[in-house]
Amino acid sequence: SLNQMEKFEVVEISKEVPEIKIIEAEDYAGKLVELRGKVTHVKITGGPTIFTILDEGGIITAAAFEGGERAYPEVNASDIVKIIGIVKRRDADLQIEVLEMERLLGEEAYAISKRIEDEIDKKCEPPYVEFLIESDILENLRDKMVKVAKELRKAVFESRPVIIRHHWDADGICSGVALEKSLLSFIEKNASSEMKHLIKRKVSRAPFYELEDVVKDLDESLEDSEKFGDKIPLVVLVDNGSGVEDIPAIEQFLTFGADIITIDHHFPDEKVDSYLLHHINPYKVGGDSNYTAGILCTELSRMIDEVPGIEFLAAVSVFGDRSSGAVEKYIELVGVSREELVNTALAIEFEAFYLRFRSASQVIHEILGFGRKDRQKKLVDILSGYAKSGIEEQVRTVMEGLKLQTLPNGVVLAAIDVENYAKRFTFPPPGKLTGEVHDRLKNEYNRLVTIGYGPDFAIIRSEGVELDIPKFVAELREEINAGVDGGGHLVVGSIKFIPAKRKDVLSKLAAKISSL
Repeated sequence: SLNQMEKFEVVEISKEVPEIKIIEAEDYAGKLVELRGKVTHVKITGGPTIFTILDEGGIITAAAFEGGERAYPEVNASDIVKIIGIVKRRDADLQIEVLEMERLLGEEAYAISKRIEDEIDKKCEPPYVEFLIESDILENLRDKMVKVAKELRKAVFESRPVIIRHHWDADGICSGVALEKSLLSFIEKNASSEMKHLIKRKVSRAPFYELEDVVKDLDESLEDSEKFGDKIPLVVLVDNGSGVEDIPAIEQFLTFGADIITIDHHFPDEKVDSYLLHHINPYKVGGDSNYTAGILCTELSRMIDEVPGIEFLAAVSVFGDRSSGAVEKYIELVGVSREELVNTALAIEFEAFYLRFRSASQVIHEILGFGRKDRQKKLVDILSGYAKSGIEEQVRTVMEGLKLQTLPNGVVLAAIDVENYAKRFTFPPPGKLTGEVHDRLKNEYNRLVTIGYGPDFAIIRSEGVELDIPKFVAELREEINAGVDGGGHLVVGSIKFIPAKRKDVLSKLAAKISSL
């Protein structure tokens, strides 16, 4: 025994283990390996500490056990490390069970970091894809789209959270889902499925990034950073984010190191651009709002990763936002009837209205065809039926309060009191209801402006009249002390004001329409 031995020596021995790249891990399942890479994320759990490791070949997680404590506290995100461990299967993913981890420094670390950076930069470069339709507008947006697609692919490799904030209507939802599906698909092919939680699609009830939304996003992001070591996110504003009303929320998030990207088809205000990393908007290249956010995000998503059936989202968004012209080619691509597309847009908006602030990805994905096809048809038929019934009932009652006036310039002004002639908190909401009334009236009048008003808001729809609603808002703000704000498209939008000044605001608005 050792106690009986007078002389002995303890010698440390080491075993030669193969050094591999992450892309080779599949071939070494169950074996001891060594790998070197960059830590992109550190997650502390009740059990192991999970390190996300990146090298030239891909991403893998490494689990280090330290009795419930933070393992290797000297190792943080962005460090270069050498790991010795066993490659194991964890559900559908591979994971390294760490036996040793060492932080590398100096020239070796720099060389590895530079090598990874150069290779990942190439991997982030989106493939060239032809647009689904021929369009000079889209071609003029291509360079900007490529940059945004690269930024989003890069966020996956860097384990950076991506918040997709989109408007709640059919166009906004189709836009958000297009980006969500392509990013999740890209993660499946290039990273661990554990990283899917970093893609967060969220709904905005307002047609801009309001302070209520940014406070939630910011608080959640800071909490995740504190608890799990998450990075400050890349925020993508979809179907909003182009106006001055977005700036207060954007500015607040920027203070904490976020980057903001806008993908929108509302008329843009140049002031917002100085706050954005990138801004994709058809107006910037001679287009207009007919190029919906759903179209822009569908085409962009194909640069991130191809997802079967994604073109259906573009077609639904065309009907959801009543777009026309060249973009109607997307309808021909999907091989379904116009009635089915209209019903899908209605079903999405009906469900979204009652979901309020919840994104409810699984239900929404089912309605949009990313689940069982038989169930999708039933869902769309049921929900669109409820939506149509609700619309007809509300239109019937609100038409009793309709007031029509022919202005001196020949424009017919239709005013509907949605406060007193429609149910509250019931589908359709005031904006949708105003649009439905307008669609019925425009069959009778060539030059028409419809205003649906409530105690502190006015919703505007127009046909055959060249309005500039953002300009109206700016002028009203100067002319009357009523807390006026709002915006939207040039010919479709909304205005907010204080209730005490409703009569003054509506009178001045009618005068401006009369002077066109």
